[in-house]
Amino acid sequence: MNIFEKLIANTIISKIKGGKAMAKIIEFLKGKKSYVVLVIGAISGILQSQGIPIPEYVYYILGGLFGITYKMGQNRTEQTIKELLDQIKEAKKE
Repeated sequence: MNIFEKLIANTIISKIKGGKAMAKIIEFLKGKKSYVVLVIGAISGILQSQGIPIPEYVYYILGGLFGITYKMGQNRTEQTIKELLDQIKEAKKE
């Protein structure tokens, strides 16, 4: 990477980190991370079927990422259910 490419990369990264763009990206990805991983896996499979070599470790990484995002969603659902049950208990007490 030459100096010009580094300058452009650093400028883009600093704008994303310091600006509103990163917040918009994170907000957009809420609740969609598992789907993103699945789409990337599907695209990788399609490319491989067309003769484009995809390293085997890519699928291991995608599997791990899917497991993590699945567990995060499961934890979020569990927490929401706990909160709803607590609200129901409070309502019954009154």
